[in-house]
Amino acid sequence: MSELKEKLNSIWDTDNPIDTKKIYQNQLDLYYRYSNFIKNLEDLIRCPSDTLQKDLEGYCMFLAQRVKNGELSPNSVSQKFSGIKNALENNYRENDIKWKPIKNKSPRKVKLSGYKPYTNEYVQKMLLHAGSTRNRA
Repeated sequence: MSELKEKLNSIWDTDNPIDTKKIYQNQLDLYYRYSNFIKNLEDLIRCPSDTLQKDLEGYCMFLAQRVKNGELSPNSVSQKFSGIKNALENNYRENDIKWKPIKNKSPRKVKLSGYKPYTNEYVQKMLLHAGSTRNRA
């Protein structure tokens, strides 16, 4: 039990920047709200592989439905899994999940801007909403 606690406590002690850790935590929280039986990191790590696989595929289909409803960009669906992947990798479960079927169920990415460059007004708006210096660079 104490060994599991050490793993769970140490996953956020990585070399990732604090902004990345916040994004990962946000993505995990969104997944916890979706899932019926995975409500925290310990549940995620202890969940059997086949059950977790089915739940992640269901989550992907849920996100695809949100894309169809216009609530979510298709380009952000694959990023919603990066926090989950990171948590599993840091707890030595990266090979327990088959990511290819999940990727195949994701909506296809779309090209948003075409070949046009960003306008000066749009760049100013992005910089205004960027929180830290790192995000402005």
